[in-house]
Amino acid sequence: ESGTSLKYNKALAQEYYHFYKQIQEDFNIDDDIRTSTIARSTDVLVLEEQEINEEEMWSLLERPLKEAFSAFRSAREKEGEALKQNILGKLDEMQGHAAFIEERLPQIISEYREKLTERVKELLENSQIDEGRIAAEVTMYADKIAIDEELVRLSTHIRHMKDILEKGGESGRNLDFIDYMINFSREYVYSTHMAPSVAYATLQAVKIVRSGEHLRRKLGENLRYFKRALEQLSLTASQSVTSIQPIVTGSSEKALQWSRELVNHGCYVSAIRHPTVPKNTARLRITITAGHSFEQIDKLTEGLFACLQLR
Repeated sequence: ESGTSLKYNKALAQEYYHFYKQIQEDFNIDDDIRTSTIARSTDVLVLEEQEINEEEMWSLLERPLKEAFSAFRSAREKEGEALKQNILGKLDEMQGHAAFIEERLPQIISEYREKLTERVKELLENSQIDEGRIAAEVTMYADKIAIDEELVRLSTHIRHMKDILEKGGESGRNLDFIDYMINFSREYVYSTHMAPSVAYATLQAVKIVRSGEHLRRKLGENLRYFKRALEQLSLTASQSVTSIQPIVTGSSEKALQWSRELVNHGCYVSAIRHPTVPKNTARLRITITAGHSFEQIDKLTEGLFACLQLR
């Protein structure tokens, strides 16, 4: 890289001054020579390109930068350790609550049996109590409040999170995922089990989300390309930034007519009509994906142009 610096040509300034004085004497005019007069004279002050000595600059910056980065990293490590200890403390607290609940559950069932027996005795007075019926009621109650599977899953997630924290290294994403699973994904945590196919599909979806920046970028490019094509056809582009790009046709008949015409051009586009949408707002439901090519979008555009020629 290069920079610029301002240079002062003293010898040239002296010459300018000498000749300005000479002109004054020759023509007998007032002396109005000022500093600004000479400074504005050509080439007295000039901007010159100046090469930057990168090695010299680095010799000046290397030490303070390394010290700053070292201090920053040290501060982040201390902060991370403090967060780690805080999270481990909260996990221990959660484990304590889970252990208390696990220990308390048999007592709750026993207390329920005692209360139920006393209540039945009060109602039946001197009549014989059906122990089988009492046992059945207690069994149903125990089944309703049973959370064994939930406790096992919770303990597994807590143990896994502790292992990640103790292992160290880059663990933020894994911890975020476990935290999300514990707090928000009841369909995963609080269910009897997950089908292997669903579990595999979920893992693959997570991988795609983590490494799918190129897909999001491609989708954005396709949407912009499609909207520019609509503008060339004088069709109103949707304000939506999602994959779904509706084109409002108005009548249901027109939406169906356009949908059939697009099929003739090799494009399947659904016609959405009343009562799915309000009357006179029927539309084509076009879905642009990252998997589409510009050639395929051009083919769709040609089909839409043909639709505009229909009567």
